[in-house]
Amino acid sequence: MDRIVKAFLNSLAAWRHLIRSEKAFQQEAALLAVALPLGWFLAPDARSYIMLIGSVLLILIVEGLNTGIEAA
Repeated sequence: MDRIVKAFLNSLAAWRHLIRSEKAFQQEAALLAVALPLGWFLAPDARSYIMLIGSVLLILIVEGLNTGIEAA
């Protein structure tokens, strides 16, 4: 259990670093903040809403992976 907690805390530190220092990640996080409430009104059903938010989350994940590769 201790290993899982340490991994989680390390992941949180990485996300904090991304949100503070990466401009592309900041823009995509702002997009997510806009898409969450706006998508609720624009999506015709729950499936479409989940796909909309999921695609924005996927962009954030890929940006995190890209930053990790650049750092390595």
